[in-house]
Amino acid sequence: MIVVWQGTKYCILNGMQTAPATGIRMIWIYSATVIGAALLLVVSVHKLLAALWPQSAGEDAA
Repeated sequence: MIVVWQGTKYCILNGMQTAPATGIRMIWIYSATVIGAALLLVVSVHKLLAALWPQSAGEDAA
């Protein structure tokens, strides 16, 4: 959660820079950290809920 929050702040503050070689905005590069951390958070919460309540997460009860 902290990486998503701080990464978003970093994107907003420094995202308007442009890469010297390609000319694209650096917000696209910096946003990869935010997107990756958000996806990792979603997967972690799903796995935690599946471990606590396996029948409600669609897991087979073995």
